[in-house]
Amino acid sequence: MAQDFATFIRSIERRLMGYLRFATLDASWSEDLFAAVCRELRQRWPSLNETARESAAFEIAERLVRAENRPSRDSDDLARELAQFSRGQRLNLCMETFGPNARQSELGARLLKAAPAPSAARQMRALRTTFKSMVAVVVSLCVCLALVAGFGALHASYPQNKADAKPPEDWLGDEIKASLASESDTTFGEGALIKPASGEAERLAAIKTDFDILTPEKLPEGYYLKAARVFEPEKTGLGFTLVRLIYTDDDTELTLLQAEGGFPWLTEFVGREAKQVIHIQRHGTATLVISRHFTHQALHEIAASLKPR
Repeated sequence: MAQDFATFIRSIERRLMGYLRFATLDASWSEDLFAAVCRELRQRWPSLNETARESAAFEIAERLVRAENRPSRDSDDLARELAQFSRGQRLNLCMETFGPNARQSELGARLLKAAPAPSAARQMRALRTTFKSMVAVVVSLCVCLALVAGFGALHASYPQNKADAKPPEDWLGDEIKASLASESDTTFGEGALIKPASGEAERLAAIKTDFDILTPEKLPEGYYLKAARVFEPEKTGLGFTLVRLIYTDDDTELTLLQAEGGFPWLTEFVGREAKQVIHIQRHGTATLVISRHFTHQALHEIAASLKPR
């Protein structure tokens, strides 16, 4: 099934990218949207029959494009020409040109010719993000646990701390509990998040991941980035890389846990502290916004302010 999906993506890549590129008039954003479409399509793949796959891909693409109306950034001749259309007219034209029921037109022929060529890097990114389905995560977790168990058995006779030989059973749940451990009388409510985040560039410059790290656009006065760390799957026992950002004013803390694609077992631990854990997903990065020191409304405001840098 995975190979069938990869073959299908290769077959529609140029048309799908053409739609996204000219519907958004933003080359950079269209690449992010391509990965997002692939990821959602991969999740729906088992329930789609062969005749519905192409329509589903373009329906997802159209929904994602319509969900956020950004100003155009491309400045080539075609972009300037398309910018003269209303947004609705441009989206309809792109669907008629690249979609499942394509129709020929003079402008459409020019768009088809100018559509971005297939890219190995784009294919790799699409496969990397879309194959993080529940099946892939379960398989990778089983392999990881099997390797860890074998390593622990091999070194059982050595005088070492066994906790260092294998990941904890619930690393992510423990991280959330730790972020909610300290009680505080300090809360931040509506309108409190007005100061821009600062002092984080140096720490974030050292973080290297395959996905975008999201940082709050606004924080209360006095908050700064205290720590930024990447945790690989072998550290956590999870099937994905995870980034932890801790913001503080030296008395209280705000924690952001981030991963590419999503958190497979989200409902298992968010339900424990639903009012202190907010889940968002932007541009392929899933983020848990965690703090006992902020009101539920303030956590939502922080989540809404997260933007890729």
